[in-house]
Amino acid sequence: MKSYDIILMVSLAVAALNSCSIKEDAPYEKKTGELSLNVTENTPATKAVTPVTDYPVDIYDANGVKIAHYESVLEVPEKIILDVGIYNVESHTPGVMQRKMDNPYYGGSRTAEIIAGNTTKADVVCTMQNSKIAVVYGEDFFEVFKSWTITLDDGSGTALSFNNNDEINNSQTLCYWHFEQETEAVTLN
Repeated sequence: MKSYDIILMVSLAVAALNSCSIKEDAPYEKKTGELSLNVTENTPATKAVTPVTDYPVDIYDANGVKIAHYESVLEVPEKIILDVGIYNVESHTPGVMQRKMDNPYYGGSRTAEIIAGNTTKADVVCTMQNSKIAVVYGEDFFEVFKSWTITLDDGSGTALSFNNNDEINNSQTLCYWHFEQETEAVTLN
């Protein structure tokens, strides 16, 4: 064989081997997608004290581990890059909901699945998580009772009480109360 033929065959073999690369996704390569988030408030009768734009936002992975926190809806970027998977997005009135509050407390969550190369839209609607309780007193009530206590018991072991020592604004006592999900009945004494 001539040296020209040998060089040509070796060149063709090297070119063939270089063009035959196995294309596989590397197991360590992460796939990502985008999350587009919108937080709104459902206010049927009571307006929230804090604008929804000031609500904090938390993102949790499928294991319940917090992976992102934003101090307010205004801080959330237009698109959030996340690894492929299932996430839970939560938002609520700033602070921690307590059993008895002076203002309504709103909160909501949404599950979102991130798919590689796609944008997932998540709309979190925050609804009122506590109940408005108003006890209204008429003039005849004050004429008959000089000392009194009204107790609202939801069976949770913590009762809500109003008495003649409470500050009464326009013959009305008002608060916001968080009922447990297990509450079946409320007793007023």
